[in-house]
Amino acid sequence: MTRTIRRPATWQEEPTLKPAPWNSAAVREGDTIYVRTYAGPIVQLRVKEVRYSSFVGTVLPEDNERTYLAGCERVDDGQISVFPPSRKVTKKEYEEEDWRQWIVRTESRKKSSK
Repeated sequence: MTRTIRRPATWQEEPTLKPAPWNSAAVREGDTIYVRTYAGPIVQLRVKEVRYSSFVGTVLPEDNERTYLAGCERVDDGQISVFPPSRKVTKKEYEEEDWRQWIVRTESRKKSSK
């Protein structure tokens, strides 16, 4: 169902405000931010480029193991990752998270318990 919006002939559309770019003072190239991966765990991302709608960077090597245990394939330490700003979380959330809840690979869990 479609609707017709009727406006008076004298109506003028107000200019829309342009959203703030993601390369504001909050995040700059070279910063380390915390992002929730699509697999679940929160990891540290070293930002290489700040785009208008995403952060591009590399996940720190110590956190690559978390994504592997959460079900992702193993990746090189220098592999580029892209995250939208909505995936960004705080350092406090990163430190308080029990990332072991995301483990789905049982063979790795057995190896680490020995």
